[in-house]
Amino acid sequence: MTRTGRAVVASLIAIVLEFSLFGWNFGGRVSLVLVVLLVSALLLETKDAVLLGGISGLLMDLLGGRLLGMHVVTYALLCFFISRLLTHFFRERMFLVVCIGLGGTLLYYGLSSLWLFVFAPHYLPGLWFLSNVALSTVANGVLTVLIYPLVYRLYSCGGSGFWGKAS
Repeated sequence: MTRTGRAVVASLIAIVLEFSLFGWNFGGRVSLVLVVLLVSALLLETKDAVLLGGISGLLMDLLGGRLLGMHVVTYALLCFFISRLLTHFFRERMFLVVCIGLGGTLLYYGLSSLWLFVFAPHYLPGLWFLSNVALSTVANGVLTVLIYPLVYRLYSCGGSGFWGKAS
């Protein structure tokens, strides 16, 4: 199975777990799908990462009963930014993994809010939204550090170096 195939399988597993186990809400929401996509974008080529983001977003929209296309565009853009822009500058640093977990979550919430504001103008989040974003960002940042080694091993199958791009 190719790396892209393994990425799609990992994303499908994350989606199933997201809808069954990871719906934890403690003022913030843990998103396993988002974390798997952020880590995958670090390890895959840009076109594969964007494709994975689009497929995962479409499945999230269809299965979650949300605004169709919101996750498709958001996840595809996140995967593009991380795979193409960020890893172009930093490739083998653990600090990058932490930044991806934190920054990717913030970018996700920003893009989601933009789409909701444009397509659902009646949706105006209050101050609770900021605490929700803060808690989710920290939780996803920690989860990213824990998930990265597992996803790396899944994609690499004997790749070069633990923190580099999967071969």
